[in-house]
Amino acid sequence: KNHYEFLSQIPEHEYIAFMKTLQKIAKGMMHYTEGINILQNNGKDAGQLVPHVHFHIIPRRPGDGIKIETWRTQHDPDLDKVQKTIQSLLKD
Repeated sequence: KNHYEFLSQIPEHEYIAFMKTLQKIAKGMMHYTEGINILQNNGKDAGQLVPHVHFHIIPRRPGDGIKIETWRTQHDPDLDKVQKTIQSLLKD
């Protein structure tokens, strides 16, 4: 097991193995609940407090009182640059 602070640092072969493990856990949890949230904070501005990649797998039930923060859509000119960068990366 290697240590990575950000999701973008994980080599592809390790990422695939990681996702397979996450999927197995999610499948197992779905035997006991109707839904789960899988969260991953990546970077300080996203709320990452622990400096390594990890996922929060939260079993959900109706009325459990857990609120996943919602966001409002707003136009941010910087997001246009981000969108173009992502589109370029996806072409490769």
